Amino acid sequence: MTLEDGHGPTDAKLVDSYQRNRDLEALDTLVGRYVERTRCLIFGMVLNESDADDITQEAFLNVVRGLSNFDRRCKFSTWLYQVAVNTTRRFFTTRRRSDRSVDGNVDGQAGPAVDEPERKATAGELHDEIMVAIDSLSPPLRTAMILTVIDGLPAKEVADIEGCAPETIRWRVHEARKILKDRLAKYLKP
Repeated sequence: MTLEDGHGPTDAKLVDSYQRNRDLEALDTLVGRYVERTRCLIFGMVLNESDADDITQEAFLNVVRGLSNFDRRCKFSTWLYQVAVNTTRRFFTTRRRSDRSVDGNVDGQAGPAVDEPERKATAGELHDEIMVAIDSLSPPLRTAMILTVIDGLPAKEVADIEGCAPETIRWRVHEARKILKDRLAKYLKP
């Protein structure tokens, strides 16, 4: 992968440097490139700030443990997202979902300041409804939606991450959109 700004070594070169020389600086650069996007992906799946932090840490520990055996013919980011998704799925199987609470913003940032109390209340209500609607999606639908719509990955790459066909990813995104549209219908303009 080449960097968006064109500077610095590619992911492949960093992985190679780590695998050959245990170059911790190369590892640090890789982690720095992907930690925020990976955390956003995980947060979108669990909708809980604390859990997202914990799972992100666990995912990167799994990446570090597996990087020595990483097949350099694969795209690093695809493998990393696979590790993150699988780590999140393990989280769901080891913890009861009823113990979670929906909190935080979708992007982890505070929303725009709103002065009028009525608009603030409506914005808060809409935010809560969006979070509940996203939480209602099954993990496969939620993952497909986050990776394709929010992260902008192509269906083929998401299919590689999920271990399914691109058509399956497109169907999952379609279904997720349909569910979200139904759940949020009262907030959508006709």
